[in-house]
Amino acid sequence: MYSDKQNINILTQLLSAHGVTHAVVCPGSRNAPIVNNLNQCAKITCLPVTDERSAGFYALGIALLTHRPTVVCVTSGSALLNLAPAVAEAGYQHVPLVVVSADRPAQWIDQQDGQTLGQPAALASLTECTVNLPEPATAEEVWFCNRLVNQALCAAEATHKPVHINVPISRPLYNFNVRQLGSERCITINPPVISTQSLHEIHDFIFQSACPLIVIGQYHEKVFSGSLHKLCQKVPCVNEGLAFLPVPITPVEVFMQHLPHHPEISQPTSILYLGGCVVSNALKNYLRQCTDAETWVLNPSAQIIDTFCSTTRVIAGDAADVLNHLEAGIPDGWSNPVAQSWIEAMADAANKATKHPTVRWSSLAVVQQLFMQLQACAEPWQVHLANSMAVRLGNLFARQPFWCNRGVNGIEGSLSAAAGMSVATTQKVLCVIGDLSFFYDQNALWNTRLRGNLRIVLLNNGGGSIFSKFKNLRGNTAREPMIMACHNTTAEGICHETHCTYLQAHNPVELKAGLSNLLHNEANRPMVLETFTDIEIDEKEYEDFLQNEQI
Repeated sequence: MYSDKQNINILTQLLSAHGVTHAVVCPGSRNAPIVNNLNQCAKITCLPVTDERSAGFYALGIALLTHRPTVVCVTSGSALLNLAPAVAEAGYQHVPLVVVSADRPAQWIDQQDGQTLGQPAALASLTECTVNLPEPATAEEVWFCNRLVNQALCAAEATHKPVHINVPISRPLYNFNVRQLGSERCITINPPVISTQSLHEIHDFIFQSACPLIVIGQYHEKVFSGSLHKLCQKVPCVNEGLAFLPVPITPVEVFMQHLPHHPEISQPTSILYLGGCVVSNALKNYLRQCTDAETWVLNPSAQIIDTFCSTTRVIAGDAADVLNHLEAGIPDGWSNPVAQSWIEAMADAANKATKHPTVRWSSLAVVQQLFMQLQACAEPWQVHLANSMAVRLGNLFARQPFWCNRGVNGIEGSLSAAAGMSVATTQKVLCVIGDLSFFYDQNALWNTRLRGNLRIVLLNNGGGSIFSKFKNLRGNTAREPMIMACHNTTAEGICHETHCTYLQAHNPVELKAGLSNLLHNEANRPMVLETFTDIEIDEKEYEDFLQNEQI
């Protein structure tokens, strides 16, 4: 049975009509009627998550894998504010998160009533659209409620950004006496399509350039008409594992570190930038110094992005359309010797990085061995790298696409996003995460719906190793306890409490056995492999790896 609240029933019916298939729901009193309706809807799968901070990232992970708007539903008051980090990440990653918040009636806001605050504007700066539903008493208000829900869901679908639907609910809350939802008008909007003229202009921009370069940032998996290998054999395409493309992944950080060893490479004159963020600071710094370059930026919303400080044109469109067009439209006999030098140098860097000898015991060695073994796995994996050290190391060795919360690059929510992915797929999901990120987000494992397809490699070096590289901090009394947040915490107790299989490795021999167990053994609950390394050695090995003259 459904709620007797008409605004909730309109919302439920339209969520289903717009193709929402998953909802992450948090406990609460005011949102109980909404949770009841979502749970009653046959087309929507509900996942309960107690911690709202974690719940937002669970929904993010589900949306990334399903490519559909995903609901996260919270009760009234401060519960909504706990979603802010996940909503910010979704916004910058262009993920259609649908925040549904229950609220008190307007007359009780700011009247010292429990769990009340000004909710409609709480996430306004982070969302594409915010609507506050009426509690309909007339036919016109019913129409208005329908229009507002459609407006929000169309915005999520068209912009691939988060939206907020706030739902005031008066008492009584728990009257569930409606047997069947009524039909609701569903409004749809066609997505923007790049013009034929723009495609031709991009084609000329690349193939008439003295030195073209295509840079592809974080890009979620789309449908490509070709393999794109032909394009990458003609035009240098720089892409990290963040871009889900049917092309080889460029070891950007290694390549950029040794670019000075390739004097035959000229600076690019035409840069086509597609997708979102890139991890490599070295690439961004290099391209910002290419003062003669002209950059065209492509994104679905035609947002002005000037990452390389040389943007002259912004085009609304999807990367798949453009790359397919370039792949199919390579001029007969076209060859660019300068571009070919780039392609050969990148291939050489990829080959040498893969064959680099094993380093001494460190987080670098852990990630290197992990991806070597992962490449030998026959089954496909969804790989999620946490921010900071994990994604920096993964970017050196990953030869397959990976996910990462690179919208705003926060350390929070990486484990929750990976956990959310694991409940939305039957594939195995691997999360590689540092200690501070793991312990900050440990509530991600406090969930009974998690299964054995979630596997975690925890890089525990006792603090934030990325801060150990700054020489001017050495000797500072705040360095270890406050800036690096050094600690002696382990995940063993957490795993015991959350019924996760716990493994640990203190040396290469234990790592080999642990990785074999983690990657190949079956389990009913998540598995965690915690590796213990030295924080100072980790940073030194990373720097030495990049500076090795043999690469």
